[in-house]
Amino acid sequence: MLAVIDLFRDQGTVDELGLSAIWDSFADSLFPGTGTVQTRARYFLFIPWVFQVAEAQRVPSARARGAVRRLEIRLIGSLLAGGSDQTGIIGSQAGANLHRMPSAIYWSGLGRLGIRRLQGSTEQVLRSFDELHRSAKHAVRDDDGELVDGTVRVWDRHLPAVPEGFPDVPIRLELTDEEAAVLRDRIHDSAPGSLLDVLLDTEIPLGREAFPWHHPQLVSFPADVRRTLHHAQRFSEAMHGAALLYNLLLAREKGVPEWTEDYEERLSEWQANLEGQGTAHVGWDRDQLWASVGAVRRVHPLAHRFVEDWCGLLAHDGFEIVDNPRAAALVGARERQLKGPLARVGNPRALDKWVGASGDRQYEFRWRSARRVIEDIRAGLLLEEGRARS
Repeated sequence: MLAVIDLFRDQGTVDELGLSAIWDSFADSLFPGTGTVQTRARYFLFIPWVFQVAEAQRVPSARARGAVRRLEIRLIGSLLAGGSDQTGIIGSQAGANLHRMPSAIYWSGLGRLGIRRLQGSTEQVLRSFDELHRSAKHAVRDDDGELVDGTVRVWDRHLPAVPEGFPDVPIRLELTDEEAAVLRDRIHDSAPGSLLDVLLDTEIPLGREAFPWHHPQLVSFPADVRRTLHHAQRFSEAMHGAALLYNLLLAREKGVPEWTEDYEERLSEWQANLEGQGTAHVGWDRDQLWASVGAVRRVHPLAHRFVEDWCGLLAHDGFEIVDNPRAAALVGARERQLKGPLARVGNPRALDKWVGASGDRQYEFRWRSARRVIEDIRAGLLLEEGRARS
């Protein structure tokens, strides 16, 4: 049964308590342009290249969606043929049956990082293919062959050229030094001073800590990053208790002793961790939290109220919440507020499909997925630095 819990836990953080706007606010500040289902950094180039190939083929708007999808499917096969460590290939199992394409996964990030210059959804850009073809036909270029301002451009002009034969030749996921430098520059220009930008400095160790606020060189980070991480840590730790209590309530109602014992033990560890931090949580200035979050995302008033009520309860009652009726009532009321008759707490019929874990992972604000992207870019930059030294 515990193995089943682990299986579902690996699928990511589920927002059972309606706090995703706050979660995304921190993630957008720390790691802009990234996403939890992104895998490798080179997809930030694969997607523009796929669209550029389709544009070069003069695919009309009416057939653009199908053409781009076929190119993305062909990319899967070429990546699988690329050799050795190809961890992170999107669609490696589903192949042609892949439902969510890489372009959908990376689209928002491409815009946020300035790699995609034309605003709009994937479908809007695909529908504009006919206009793009007309614009390219009448494009005005300067003496260096560059498009002059005013000409419709989908992608940043500094992107590396489409590799010869792409996407029908074996392709690897590792970035070249040129590609890594381009992505570093795009991140630096579009998100200067973010933790994503800071950690692209290869002189700073990336670290393998589970949470970014445990980084060994935290004190050397820019003040804004340290401030964001301070509030991110407090929020993550405090609300993890609410998530664990939610699952404990369900485990007790389900009547599975192993699940109940697991969540009781995890809540005991959570309690010891927060108590070991002294007054860090009790003295937390949440006015600064809301000012920071509100500058990035709009938070629903009911989510704001729940966080305030929960943190107020911890400050008043302490962190021993396993058998605290007020804490249980607060979590149950929040779920009913969100889901109505579909809420699981106190609802045997809705509880029937619960399999032992839901939203029990502590928030780490895209740290794991962003770190993989950072690792890829840093590896390419180190190639460049190695050549410079030699």
